[in-house]
Amino acid sequence: MLIVLGILGILFAVAPAVVWMTIARTRPVGFVIGGMLLAGASVLISVQQSWIDVPRPDAHLVFTALAPLLIACGAGLEGRRESSPAPEWISRRNGAIGFLGMQFALTLAVGLLYALMISEGGRPVVQGPPLHAAGHHHGRRRHRLRFR
Repeated sequence: MLIVLGILGILFAVAPAVVWMTIARTRPVGFVIGGMLLAGASVLISVQQSWIDVPRPDAHLVFTALAPLLIACGAGLEGRRESSPAPEWISRRNGAIGFLGMQFALTLAVGLLYALMISEGGRPVVQGPPLHAAGHHHGRRRHRLRFR
């Protein structure tokens, strides 16, 4: 199972760079944006493998928020060329935006689910005397539920 999660983590980290490769039109902008995306993927993989001590959900959320912004900046720079983009480039760009939007939404949903799972906000704590085996307690004192 750990191997599958490791492979999925690497694919998750490299996906924005692959998306960028499909829409990059010029070498200078393509290499700069692609290099920055690969550097970010390397840092994320290092966090996933515990080579860098940073909370994983935070690293995933930051990467997933910054990668689309970087790609949007690159696409904006690519769109400023003298010649207008070809229709197939526009459809690839729109597909890239859709893919990265889905990746961001899934990361946000999984991150929130993870935060809920590790929080102690909803666990009830029983105060009062311990219950006997039959489920009764001594005296008339009632148990109170309190949430942390």
